[in-house]
Amino acid sequence: MKEIIVFGLSDTIGGVENYLLILQNQLERQVKFLFFAESGKNMYAEQIVSHHGEMIYIPREEGIRVYIRTLHEKLKEYRKRTDTIYLNVSNYSHERLIILRFAKRLNYKVIIHSHAAKLNRIERVIHRMTHQMIKQLSLRYVDDCVRLAVSQRAGRFLYGNRSFQVLSPGIDLNRFIFDPQVRENHRAQHHCGNRFVVGFVGRMVEIKNPEFAIDVFHELCQIVGKEKALLMMIGDGTLLEVMKQKAAALELKEQVLFLGASDQVNRDLQAMDCLIGTSLSEGMPLNIMEAQAAGLPVICARDRYPQEIAVSSLVKMIPLEVGAKAWAEEIVSIMNQGQNIDRAKRLQDLMPSLTCFDQKKVAQSLYKHLTSD
Repeated sequence: MKEIIVFGLSDTIGGVENYLLILQNQLERQVKFLFFAESGKNMYAEQIVSHHGEMIYIPREEGIRVYIRTLHEKLKEYRKRTDTIYLNVSNYSHERLIILRFAKRLNYKVIIHSHAAKLNRIERVIHRMTHQMIKQLSLRYVDDCVRLAVSQRAGRFLYGNRSFQVLSPGIDLNRFIFDPQVRENHRAQHHCGNRFVVGFVGRMVEIKNPEFAIDVFHELCQIVGKEKALLMMIGDGTLLEVMKQKAAALELKEQVLFLGASDQVNRDLQAMDCLIGTSLSEGMPLNIMEAQAAGLPVICARDRYPQEIAVSSLVKMIPLEVGAKAWAEEIVSIMNQGQNIDRAKRLQDLMPSLTCFDQKKVAQSLYKHLTSD
């Protein structure tokens, strides 16, 4: 069985982590993944090992010199077992540059997969000082790599004018198929009643723009009344407490449900009546794929999300710049269609267009890249 070194599995809940776990589950009988974790622990370790993977820890906590030395030693050691590195990145960094340099020195084949399309505010400050320099240095090595991206947008961000192939992440379509009983039970659990549930799924960080989601919901309540709607926010992060304070300041404490990070997003989506995607930038967001697989209407930010994500008529793209009130009015138009739409029938009609998200197809496409000479 071929072994592959994998970078990109952090100790947090996120889209890249979810993608890599799905990938391992799909390919565990064909490939053994050797996950290089850049910390002294990883929340997914037990799951990785149970699916025949391996965790190799290279702690960054002990300083950059120890990290560089340990990384080189481990890559040199594992070169006896494999000749391939699968590097999942959101942007260039010192660490990624070091990996690329060592990979070339040790004659590894490198497959780079770009997952993002924009830097957050802190990263933009660093970007002005160092990112361009690091990117130019990194691109010296990229020409010798297999270049993949989750979308055209993500590829252009990472590779510039170099060629690349789009390989979007996949999902388990069957896991998100609409089930009216699951919807009823989940809504009862969260005391939704007959209220229209607006959903937000994403980390509570600046790039995901959760503040705008609350602004949109506030405008919605101004139009239809607070008693008719709920905002279900799924995710954790540095802005969580700030968002709770904002909801309280807008007198929406009872209308905004902060459910934290969730391992049952498939059930959460069943309870919702629409999903809003307010991110400042996205590579190829899994939550929009999952919402469509659940037959759920979606409103997301035009020019911030890749056009490829809208494979069905369920997705409406409007700019963030039109403001929260305009977004709220779009939600009202969905509300006016009623909550008793047959989502199972809707999904049946849309399923042919959703097969491009099938994780089995995605995994086998990547397998060809991982195992080709």
